[in-house]
Amino acid sequence: MTDSYISKHDTELIAKTLELFKDFLDEQRELLESDPLNLVSQEKAMKHFNISRPTILDWEKQGLTRYKAPEGRKVWYSKTELLNFLREGGKQCMK
Repeated sequence: MTDSYISKHDTELIAKTLELFKDFLDEQRELLESDPLNLVSQEKAMKHFNISRPTILDWEKQGLTRYKAPEGRKVWYSKTELLNFLREGGKQCMK
């Protein structure tokens, strides 16, 4: 009986957490899309989402598109693509 309660409780907690995360991403999308260029630097993306460079490079391998000037070193990401990537759990093929 305890196992089924814990399982039901855990499932409800996970569902609530996912709902809150979705709401957070929606709010962030609205804030980030107010920028006409709709780009964020790699450094700011890592800081904003509290992730490491290897993590964001792994996201690129999973389909997140990076933007870089031909002669530049700075890497940029589309804010919209970044949020869509997170919303889909990294499984979406970025366009």
